[in-house]
Amino acid sequence: MDGFSSIDAAGDSVSVGVDADENQCTYVANPPFSWLTPPKGIVYEHSCNPNQTESVFNVVERVNCSRSAADPVIISMDNHAVSGSTMIGNFYNQTVAIKASFASLPQTEQRLVIVLMGHNDYCSGKITQKYWPFWPFTQSCSNLPNSADRDPELHCSAYPGSFEREFRRGLDQLVQIPNIKIAVISPGRLTQLCNLQTKLHKSGIACAAFWAAADLIGRDICIPLTGTTWTDIQCSDGRVSRAYTRLADYRASLFTAAQAYNAIQVGGLTPVFTYKGSSAGGAVKANGVVITNSDILWKSRTVSSMVSSCDCFHPSAKGQSLIANVAVNGFQCGSDPSTECCADDNDASQPLASGYCRLRDTHTFIPSL
Repeated sequence: MDGFSSIDAAGDSVSVGVDADENQCTYVANPPFSWLTPPKGIVYEHSCNPNQTESVFNVVERVNCSRSAADPVIISMDNHAVSGSTMIGNFYNQTVAIKASFASLPQTEQRLVIVLMGHNDYCSGKITQKYWPFWPFTQSCSNLPNSADRDPELHCSAYPGSFEREFRRGLDQLVQIPNIKIAVISPGRLTQLCNLQTKLHKSGIACAAFWAAADLIGRDICIPLTGTTWTDIQCSDGRVSRAYTRLADYRASLFTAAQAYNAIQVGGLTPVFTYKGSSAGGAVKANGVVITNSDILWKSRTVSSMVSSCDCFHPSAKGQSLIANVAVNGFQCGSDPSTECCADDNDASQPLASGYCRLRDTHTFIPSL
């Protein structure tokens, strides 16, 4: 991550530190606990001591602390991530704001934009799906935002085609910015939460019980995965398989689009991509644009200490710090239980083992952003 003097981000609640401070379960954004960077104008000083416990040693602080006195520190930082954001509903507007934020910087400035989004494109759906012939009705997504881009056959999650179209629309904004690296992080393997059903919530009850209670009071915690109906209990094999498969589709869309945009020459137009009557494409690619994909979350094993006891869903302060560390330094998957990573079953028709991270990768190096 050397050479960048400006950093910004597009994302959701993970990137703004929601519920990372387990001493204060506020259920709202908590910028000092973000793995990434606080919003513009808010600076939280860190001692550059990786062992200190004050908030989270975030990416911006790690990069600045690693540079010599002769190297420029990151002089411009912002974070346009917003809790609850989806790719199909919010990414484009976040990229418009990022583009405007960078407009005042010199053209030669080296910029980095980190994109982490997709969790809510699945989790903001519904508890039920169409189980024909067991359900004598067709699921409707009409009461949800961006309903036309949601799949009534799969918990009203975002269609992969809609997800990719909106990702490309956002990229159309970002690739017009010269000298920019766009680091795209695949969403985390949320299905691993189902390995933590017995983890204790802050209240002392098991996470499985907390998810059920949260559903009852309308504070849904990824209800397509953790919800329960009379035909399908929370974290059932079916729920895990469906969630893993759809999240894997989102990851594939991110890789496909990035590859297509990297192939465009400077001054060339981004390709037109149409899905469900709406299109992306037609933007002019600026000089010095590079798009990378990262699996720092997709391949990460989720253990209890990485998940907040406030909601049994978001990363804890330790989880946020681990994301920041891997983002800056990369990670070598190994054979020790503490360094094993998640592998994916080559048989796409058997997603359960991959969803639970039962298959382990002990050799891959996951590069830094």
